[in-house]
Amino acid sequence: MKKKKILIWDLILVVGTVLIILGGGVYVNYSKGVAFSPPDDVESTLVLFRFENVNRILVDIERGFGSAREYDVEDDLVITLEQGVYYWKLQGDGFSEVRKIETGTKVSFMLKELGDGSYWVVNADNAVLNVDKYKPNGEFEKSFSLAGGLK
Repeated sequence: MKKKKILIWDLILVVGTVLIILGGGVYVNYSKGVAFSPPDDVESTLVLFRFENVNRILVDIERGFGSAREYDVEDDLVITLEQGVYYWKLQGDGFSEVRKIETGTKVSFMLKELGDGSYWVVNADNAVLNVDKYKPNGEFEKSFSLAGGLK
């Protein structure tokens, strides 16, 4: 009798596991993930970077984001940064890399919605920003000027 109860529980466990594995594919939402794109795909010097699948931006002076300022993503949102080093991280449907932004003066960035759920981060100030772009490994890639006046 004891063996029969153990076999029934084993059968329930095996069948349940198979149902979870097979049924789990139905409920898994495969997202595109969060993406920072440099302005290489844009024929303009207006865009700092582009992202999609994001609902919140975290900005902090520490890479660990222990005291991060949180911004809900919306069209025309302005994020102003004083002189210093900042880390940006995106929260959304997937993994986000951390971007480092170093500024020698007070700057403002604005989010511009593109209509397809993605956004551009643009210079919201009137002054031109000089930007140095680095590869993820820290190697210098290029410099460009980011035009302003998009408020």
